[in-house]
Amino acid sequence: MSFPSSAWLGERKPVRRRLSAEAIVAAGLEILAADGLDAVTMRAVAGKLDTGAASLYAHVKDKNELHLLMLDEVIGEVEVPEPADPQRWQAQVKEFCRSAYAALTRHPGMASVNIGTIPTGPKALRTSEALLKILLAGGLSKPVVGLAIDLVTLYPTAVAFEDTIWRARAGAPADAAVTEQTVVGQIDAYFRSLPEDLFPTVRMMAPFLTAGDGNLRFEFGLSVLVAGLAALKDWSLEA
Repeated sequence: MSFPSSAWLGERKPVRRRLSAEAIVAAGLEILAADGLDAVTMRAVAGKLDTGAASLYAHVKDKNELHLLMLDEVIGEVEVPEPADPQRWQAQVKEFCRSAYAALTRHPGMASVNIGTIPTGPKALRTSEALLKILLAGGLSKPVVGLAIDLVTLYPTAVAFEDTIWRARAGAPADAAVTEQTVVGQIDAYFRSLPEDLFPTVRMMAPFLTAGDGNLRFEFGLSVLVAGLAALKDWSLEA
């Protein structure tokens, strides 16, 4: 139960969050969840923290740096297995990708920040350190590992980014899967209606081109990714 302020105590002011980079990032993630990435500005975060935008610059250089700090916080949610069993490296890479995908989809918009960026924050570096150990434990050559880590991180990021687009089209996260199924159904019908003399292969493949849900396609991509790395484990830069 809440009570009105007593006349003899005066009006109580809301308690401000202590201003720090951590508080700024937390506020940015709250705005992201409510209104999307475009709404995460220095002015909006300052309003969330009940302060002026100028006061943020002692902790965060600008909006771009804020987005990168938010990304590092999200990457910190990714679970990377310990490389205890070298025989399980493929399964562990898949576990990493699933966790990365889940973290990015919990924070729609962060995938677009991650694309075209090489994360170098402290949490991202710890994640990279653990992932590199898994790949090396699997017996992959150092040249392969050096290139593979880019693919392994890009794959869940790209899928999460595509999911963000579907959510935007749906208007609500809960409707994204329904919207995707509707569009895929329309594409399937369109492929089947194409002139057979011009597009016989597309018509024949229509049910396969549109088969499976997002999870099936994600898991298929994971299988292709790790199988390809296993096949090229001894590849070298001179190959």
